Amino acid sequence: TNLTELDLSGWDTENLVSTESMFHTCSNLTTIYVSETWKMNKVTNSAHMFDNCEKLVGGSNTKFVSNITDKTYARIDGGESAPGYLTKGPAPTDA
Repeated sequence: TNLTELDLSGWDTENLVSTESMFHTCSNLTTIYVSETWKMNKVTNSAHMFDNCEKLVGGSNTKFVSNITDKTYARIDGGESAPGYLTKGPAPTDA
């Protein structure tokens, strides 16, 4: 797909249990915006969540790692101490 950004900052993920293949093959996706309320606590199936998301970069510049495609990095990027693929949002709006 040609999708490069997603703003999921309004999503309520508190009761989410499966994220399997959620962003699978979003090869042009560079940024996913989420809010502080983004929760993955109840997710039990996150296989292939970020498969083939080679251009994805978190808000603190954590780049996609091909062997970490489950929920491990499905959090707001905290840099080297807490790497993540997500960016604290919402997405900036054009003025």
